[in-house]
Amino acid sequence: MKKNHRYLSLDGIFYFGTKDLEDFNLYLAEIPLYVKKNVSDVLIVGGGTLSSAFHASKYASNITVVELDPGVILTASNHFKEFNHLDKIADKINIVVDDGKHYLMNSNRKFDVIIVDVPYPWNIQTTLLYTIDFYGIVKTKLKEDGILVTHLSGSMYGNEINTKIPKRIAKSVSEVFPNYITYSFENLGYEIMIASSDFKISRDMIYNTVNKLRIGRKTSTLEKEEIDKITNSSNPITLFNLDVVITESMLMIK
Repeated sequence: MKKNHRYLSLDGIFYFGTKDLEDFNLYLAEIPLYVKKNVSDVLIVGGGTLSSAFHASKYASNITVVELDPGVILTASNHFKEFNHLDKIADKINIVVDDGKHYLMNSNRKFDVIIVDVPYPWNIQTTLLYTIDFYGIVKTKLKEDGILVTHLSGSMYGNEINTKIPKRIAKSVSEVFPNYITYSFENLGYEIMIASSDFKISRDMIYNTVNKLRIGRKTSTLEKEEIDKITNSSNPITLFNLDVVITESMLMIK
């Protein structure tokens, strides 16, 4: 690991570190919010370094972060200040210690954007946040034209073993939402997916946003028809089909 860099591991699994993974938080939060426009209320499921909240704060006035582990919040607050700038966004952010699914099922609030920023589905607790069932709950908590944002824990390009889980996550999202698109950058090893019931996202919207934000990275996108073709033979993840945990755990061990 590089000197003078900071890293975050959760339950022994590497989660955050180096500039590329900080770029990921920018891609995950800023691009969807810029595309959506007129965003007020944002929910981020998964705290991490709280960097995603900082990027979201540039476009939204009310940001709720739900994180299961209070130790993660404490670590982020004490050791990742240069990424999350909590002192500057304190008036915009509300941090809730809770399970993401439990919070959504017991909240009456609705959001313009819900960002799911949780670790890979390598255990049952995180895998539950990649299921059709969870995305169905998310759908009920979005405002009209609201959007879901999630990463696919990898890329749908490459060899069959490494692409299986991303395809299944994308398939799960597509079973719930009629509109969706994925985008990725040359310095990322995985794709990000935006989905909505009413808001239609196009390839041009992503490219125009990247140019406006001057991110300067080579961008790849897949629109609905392309995603459907790739995931056609994939099984979605459900409460009764969590075998993805075994696959992901084996990849982590490797």
